[in-house]
Amino acid sequence: MKLATRIFKRERGDGPEEYYITSPFGQRIDPITGKVITFHNGCDYGTHGNKWPQYALEQGHIDNVFIDQYGAKDIWVSYPRLGYKCLHGHLDSFNVSIGQEVDENTILGYTGMTGKATGIHLHLGVKYIGGSDWIDPESIDYQEGPEPPEPSDYPFQGVVHKGSAFYNQYGQKYSSNAKSDFEVQVQGELNGMYQVYATRLNPNVVYTEKYNVTKIGGYPFNAVVKQGTVFYNEYGQRYRNPAKSNFEVQVLGEVNGRYQIYATRLNPNVVYCDKSAIM
Repeated sequence: MKLATRIFKRERGDGPEEYYITSPFGQRIDPITGKVITFHNGCDYGTHGNKWPQYALEQGHIDNVFIDQYGAKDIWVSYPRLGYKCLHGHLDSFNVSIGQEVDENTILGYTGMTGKATGIHLHLGVKYIGGSDWIDPESIDYQEGPEPPEPSDYPFQGVVHKGSAFYNQYGQKYSSNAKSDFEVQVQGELNGMYQVYATRLNPNVVYTEKYNVTKIGGYPFNAVVKQGTVFYNEYGQRYRNPAKSNFEVQVLGEVNGRYQIYATRLNPNVVYCDKSAIM
């Protein structure tokens, strides 16, 4: 769906309850002077002269709430999962404040004609987070993210006890038993045995009787990621943008000494971070 459809929670069309484009993105005749060809850095959407509520697209963060040099009431809101930040211009009134976390049910403000405007409308501008170039809002189709995973018993951290026997998926026993206690990640179960992973095992994924493992961690659990946290993919490669603020995540488990975390505001939704980044 188009961004404006999500923002207004209304369809586009000619009806009195639908919105419509009044001025597209790009070069245009200035509606105030009527003479000079100027670059329009967003797209304008009419609301039949009505002050409709404007909703946030999804989980995001209010970067700025301000009145520009012409008297327009404007809001910048960032959406980390999407990688975009949006400018809502010419609002009649504000309903949020700087630093506020928002979601799809948050009303940002109401459509107006503050500043240099010829009628009540939404001016929607879009940039990439961290970018400087304007993007045509009409070129973006909003896609909802995946639902958070259902809480489960797996994975969790445990200790395999000395002397434990290991098996393959067909129930065939390996030649060597555990020579000492050591930590593993319990990934699931098969035929009444735990499926465990550890770098010191060969192969890394084996099966063992449940009584051989003592649980030492409880996953998943909810936590908060600190501002400035650096994120990585499963291969240890760093993503470009660190966390811009504290926010809630679900810790799914751990891999190679880092937490595997899930959050709808992240893009991709599942990443890895150092354990010290979690509060």
